[in-house]
Amino acid sequence: MNSHDSVPSRSGTGSDLSGRLERTSAQICFEIESEFGFLPPFFAPALTTPRVLENLWQQTLFAYIDNPLPVRFKEQLFAHLSRYCAVPYCVICHSCALRPLSMSAQEMLALLESPTPTQEDVHEQLQELSRQDWSVDLPESDCAFERSLLYCASFIFLEEEGIERVRSELRRLLGVENYQYLCVLLAYIKTCHMWVEAHPELTQEADKRAQEHLEDLLASEPALRAFFDTYTERFRRERHQRAAQKAMVSAEAVRRRFLELVEGLDAIVVDGDAATLRFSFVSQRAEALLGYPVERWLNEPEFWANLVHPDDLELTAAYCRTEVSQGRNHNVDYRVIAADGRVVWLRDYVTVIVDEMGQPQRLLGVMLDITEQKYAEEATRHSEHRFRMLFDAAVDAILIVDDEYCFVDANPAACKLLGLPRDRILECHITDFIAGGGQAGLPGWKAFLEQGEQIGKVCLSLPNGIKRIAEYSARAHFLPGCHLVSLRDVTQREHTRQELRDSEARFRRLVESNLIGIIFIDADGGITETNNAFLEMVGYTRADLEAGLIPWRDMTPSEHCYLDEQAATELRSAGVCTPYEKEYIRKDGTHVPVLLGAALLEGSGQNGIGFVLNLSERKRAEEHRVALERTRQLEAQIQEMLKLDLLKDEFLSTVSHELRTPLTNIKLAAHMLEQAPQQQDYYLQILKKECKREIKLINDLLDFQRLEAGFGALQPEAIVLEEWLPPLMEPFHLLAQQRGQFFSYNVEPDLPALVSDRSSLERIITELVNNACKYTPSGSAIAIEVRYSTASTVWLSVCNSGVEIPAAEQSRIFEKFYRLPGNAPWEQSGTGLGLGLVAKLVQQLAGTIQVDSRANRTAFLVELPWLLRIDEPSR
Repeated sequence: MNSHDSVPSRSGTGSDLSGRLERTSAQICFEIESEFGFLPPFFAPALTTPRVLENLWQQTLFAYIDNPLPVRFKEQLFAHLSRYCAVPYCVICHSCALRPLSMSAQEMLALLESPTPTQEDVHEQLQELSRQDWSVDLPESDCAFERSLLYCASFIFLEEEGIERVRSELRRLLGVENYQYLCVLLAYIKTCHMWVEAHPELTQEADKRAQEHLEDLLASEPALRAFFDTYTERFRRERHQRAAQKAMVSAEAVRRRFLELVEGLDAIVVDGDAATLRFSFVSQRAEALLGYPVERWLNEPEFWANLVHPDDLELTAAYCRTEVSQGRNHNVDYRVIAADGRVVWLRDYVTVIVDEMGQPQRLLGVMLDITEQKYAEEATRHSEHRFRMLFDAAVDAILIVDDEYCFVDANPAACKLLGLPRDRILECHITDFIAGGGQAGLPGWKAFLEQGEQIGKVCLSLPNGIKRIAEYSARAHFLPGCHLVSLRDVTQREHTRQELRDSEARFRRLVESNLIGIIFIDADGGITETNNAFLEMVGYTRADLEAGLIPWRDMTPSEHCYLDEQAATELRSAGVCTPYEKEYIRKDGTHVPVLLGAALLEGSGQNGIGFVLNLSERKRAEEHRVALERTRQLEAQIQEMLKLDLLKDEFLSTVSHELRTPLTNIKLAAHMLEQAPQQQDYYLQILKKECKREIKLINDLLDFQRLEAGFGALQPEAIVLEEWLPPLMEPFHLLAQQRGQFFSYNVEPDLPALVSDRSSLERIITELVNNACKYTPSGSAIAIEVRYSTASTVWLSVCNSGVEIPAAEQSRIFEKFYRLPGNAPWEQSGTGLGLGLVAKLVQQLAGTIQVDSRANRTAFLVELPWLLRIDEPSR
């Protein structure tokens, strides 16, 4: 990796640079050292990963350094909470940071050894805080305030039970802004703990705070040395104690919630011995449901056997013994005799608890009263039998649908109508059979459910593609959550009716619309009747028609009569004639072009109907379209000629200027050599520079002409980009420094050798970088990057900030002699050939080039194959 980066001050960090270039680790470390006066070891693990380092530093700035909470409180909170970090780095360094804040070693030890806050402690400290108003400005130093807020913040940090109430009260007391800053600081401290625990190699020896203050603190308070020396063991012991305490509290809470849940169930919950079936626990619901006191369940060994109905006892007991012996969970329905003599159906869900050897130890059971369900099931079975007999015998198709439009049942007539067996129908949705999908067949499903009944028609789309029309009658809530729909196939009847209606309607609309002329003809082609549209077309009136004043036979010009004869012959033989163009002679003697088609009426071999379309507008429109098209072509040709003329003038002006300027300088330098021979070296340098400039212009013109003509031989060779690019970029790096520009280039490491034409590649890169240097303002950045694109191509980028190419011009910048409008040709030297030459060279190397210019930034992106193949020698 090669890189040349200027190191800006903190006021010019990465977020302020144009183009938002990422900062290096060196730049970030420079800013950290400027803030602390040294580089804390905390940041050392991230030095090899600039993005992570930047993230850590920005969090430190925002949440810790620039946090407006009092400095002493921040350090006390950091040191106190670092007791809960497995690595001693944080607690030692932040304890040392308290010494310059006038905190003694004895006070630090008391702070570090303060016990974990309880709910009672926090409640007392919240009351202490509420006695004063801290919502505007927090005090810089106040022991009571610091102690109370430390307790509350620690409680939140440790996420103890009751945290939500503490959060809410603390937010009210501190005010929203101060509370938010406290939350940000707590989150940052957690992040720091995770970071140092992930890097246990961090030690305080390299930290300047520990170097300056630790020994003095330990000397003034030996107990503090003991605290730090035994920190790891102390942390492990306290963590185990907190975990055990939380587990005990959690277990007691679970037990209370379990008892509340059990007693709230509308069921009998029991716990008993798997071998003896003696109950050790029975919920109070047992007494309310069956009337026996709970004491009898617990004290009488044979209570359950005496409780079960005699007719169910043997089978139920045998089934339960088998399942329990196998350690299987099970459920069973059986009857019991209640204390008042009632017969009650129970459904008993039994969970078998086994030991490590798989032997049953305990039984957990939940007994539900299902008496009403059993009676309802019996009544339902009788009702379903009667319904099934009627359902299957019905002639009409009957379907049962649930609330989600899915089929629940279908009778044989429905299977016949839908063309599917019953099991296939039950896998379908009602909308699967409605033509067009959706709920078009049963409009307003919600309204139907509310009204209870609906009748209508529906178009069915069967799986074989056939459409059917059915009359339906629907009844909502026929059963709970189910709705009854009966269907009767009326497809044939509806098709016949609809065809007749459609035919009549189409013909009536056509005749009455007067959109086209309609004539009624006989077998010889004579016109017997017509509509108003045809009369208007030929200039006659309805009165002329009724008076017999229309010369039907003479309305066709003689040159078109043969067309009528051909149409009449085709009409008599085929019953229809192909539409053809002809003319009619209007009443005023003018001609009207028309398109005429005719067909014999069904069932009649003598009479027919003809359709006449006036082509006058179409003919005029066609002529107008042709004229417009010709005009557009001429205008386009004129614009192209004007553009070429303008480009020619600009090119001649630019080239003449570019050619004349070096010659003028050469002439002046030669003259001055004669007048001032003592400055010979200076004027010789001018002569060399201007000759080189003149030769480059001529070479550019010749090279562009050679590339356009397809001449030139490529010489592929292996190029190691990491070695080849740095010396090529060095002159541009110096030029950028002179112009006050930021310049950098990066080559992805371990790239394979690029096989390409060295001279062409060098020309491409130097032209692009030279352009970037030429047009980049002072203070802006230029970046060159080379990396993998794909397994077969390499990607090269030349990007500069501070300049943008208008979107409308980006498609033309690779044209020869093209320069951006509004720029004086001699403002920056050049003829507009540079980018055109680059595009031609990239194409010759089998690559692609594109430009991305937006947001005050311009990037040229070149993609080349790793291996240049020469299929045919260049001419």
